[in-house]
Amino acid sequence: MRTGSLSYRAPLLWFVLPYAAGVVAGRLGLVVAPLVLLALALCLIWAGWYGRGFRPWFWGLCFVAGLFLAGGAAYQIHRRRVLEREALPAREVEATLLCERVFGLTKTGQCTLIGLLVQTDSHLRELRGQRVYVGLKLAKAQSPPIRSERLYVRGILAPLVVNAEKRDFSSYLSEAGVSFRLTRCNAWRREQAAGLYARFREAALGRFSKVLEAGLAGRRPELAGILKAMMLGRQSDLSIEQKQRYMLSGTMHLFAISGLHIAVIAAAMGGLIAWLPLGIWGRFALSTALLWFYVDVTGASPSAIRSYLMVVCVQFAWLGRLPGSSLSGICMAMAGALIISPLDLFGAGFQMSYGIVAALILMGQPLTELLLERLDPLEPVPPILRSRWQRAFEAFRVWALPTASLSLSAALVSLLSGVAFFGILSHGSVLANLLMIPASVLVIHAGFVSLLFGLVGWEGAAALFNYGAGLVLWAMDAVLTWFVALPGVYLTLSYRWSWLGAVGMAGFLVLLLFCYARGWGRRGRLFWLPPAFVIALLSLGAGTPP
Repeated sequence: MRTGSLSYRAPLLWFVLPYAAGVVAGRLGLVVAPLVLLALALCLIWAGWYGRGFRPWFWGLCFVAGLFLAGGAAYQIHRRRVLEREALPAREVEATLLCERVFGLTKTGQCTLIGLLVQTDSHLRELRGQRVYVGLKLAKAQSPPIRSERLYVRGILAPLVVNAEKRDFSSYLSEAGVSFRLTRCNAWRREQAAGLYARFREAALGRFSKVLEAGLAGRRPELAGILKAMMLGRQSDLSIEQKQRYMLSGTMHLFAISGLHIAVIAAAMGGLIAWLPLGIWGRFALSTALLWFYVDVTGASPSAIRSYLMVVCVQFAWLGRLPGSSLSGICMAMAGALIISPLDLFGAGFQMSYGIVAALILMGQPLTELLLERLDPLEPVPPILRSRWQRAFEAFRVWALPTASLSLSAALVSLLSGVAFFGILSHGSVLANLLMIPASVLVIHAGFVSLLFGLVGWEGAAALFNYGAGLVLWAMDAVLTWFVALPGVYLTLSYRWSWLGAVGMAGFLVLLLFCYARGWGRRGRLFWLPPAFVIALLSLGAGTPP
């Protein structure tokens, strides 16, 4: 079997894989000083380059070992745990922190955020530079903080408690580099206001929210909430019932600014500016800047930044005609993401987003080409001689086979990660996403056009497109309400050993790379291996939690 999608090359895998392995080793206990690791890494890379003519394997071995050590150093530099302080009991502190990410308001009027400690009491100076999870009590007329503001807070600082056997919000915070919680912050104030751009960004977010509410908020506020959640990543606008419905159906990813959103908006934006006389690279630069503004306005969440890097790198690879195009672009994005924030490697969003994209490229595209080649009963009939029903069947075949193969590839990753991160085996998500993803593409397109009209002041046109998006969302919500009520659509499962989820995901991706390197075997005989691997892992390693 040899198809066009099997000719991809990705030299950056020689950087990504050993560097990621080093990051994992750092988390597992590689406790050598970061400066020592970096010095050893530089020496190894230099020795490999200097002795590259000695033996072919010598250069590669030194390069891989150097990147492995660099990954271990990167983990320690970004994590910066202060173990002696984590062992102490909670205490009252006064500190100044830089607001990095705001999660939103709770029902009790509390604002939660992640901040970076920039000033502390003198006896806690070793905590400067640590990330903390903060809960601020807002007064009635007090507006919540925005990113890049400096805040003075007084509260109770306590170590973050993480249950190694159960994944919850504390696990997410730990993977984001947070080691402490700052609670009971009833006394706080702004020490340094955000800059001009940050205030403009927050104003733009408020404007986006009002545009997406036009025509819907007064009549169907629940649909307006779903639309804002999908377009702006504001999951707090979803009700508890809606969150549960989308979680159990395996479609909660539609409300995180992810690759689907960025790709659809990038395509729409590209079509909008295609008429500008800027040249290929000029239009690429403009669309990249506008796309980043959208990502930044919606909160610049890690998933949005990863998706932005993936889309931009793939576009750059296509425009630059780099070998491998999609695969090399994804590797470039993954390398950039790991350099910027190596701790993201352990997050659910990182593993799911890059895992699904890797499965689509390594397995989905070759399987699509194989099925289109093998399952073509009308091949003997020339297209000009086909009847109307034969042409309709051909159109259905060209749509159904790629959809089925790509959905299967993405579903295998979702099944593994769903059990590992959420404790849910949503095998019904394969069918649900076949309907929900195309429908959400329509919603995102309608929401994008609504934002365009709303930003130029044409509220009536914005409301019209909001109506269209609301109609699709109403149908999606009704279908999912019926779907999750069916017996056997999902199961509550967890891995018997906490480490099995990460090992299983890594093994699955290695298996995909092996099968891809082998061209998926003669006549595609290796395509059964990934599904068999997932079935065996879930059957033997997962069970109903006690």
